[in-house]
Amino acid sequence: MTTAPTSPRRRRPLRWAAVAALTALSLLHLVAAPFGDITTDPYLMLSLLIGLIGLGAAARFAAAGCIESRLGMAIVAGASLVGALLTHVVGLPGAAAQPWSAREIAITVLAAGLLVALRVGLSSECEPAPARAGAGERERLLRR
Repeated sequence: MTTAPTSPRRRRPLRWAAVAALTALSLLHLVAAPFGDITTDPYLMLSLLIGLIGLGAAARFAAAGCIESRLGMAIVAGASLVGALLTHVVGLPGAAAQPWSAREIAITVLAAGLLVALRVGLSSECEPAPARAGAGERERLLRR
């Protein structure tokens, strides 16, 4: 028994939820930048870069939903999750592990949720490539 593909109307809420989550995640990264010295702290510069890439990917995903925007979402979510876990479990190079804050917990939850949404729901939105004519089909078309 085959199931019918999900209609575009049913996929929109997940798409907009992913855009909202990525925007929130990016803004959380951008909010941290003014609280430190970006010129001397490379981790704040990375946070700023992740935030800007995330906003760009969210805008592109809302407009087109292309594979590039999904790749950007995955990079931002993965970098956010790995960065938060390394910062608070092991500690950054040259620093001890930091205590968890509400901002870091929100970043971890949003990043994990985005990765799950990308894997489960949003990957099924991709349109399959059109089927190519097989060898027998090509010969039949050439005989005409």
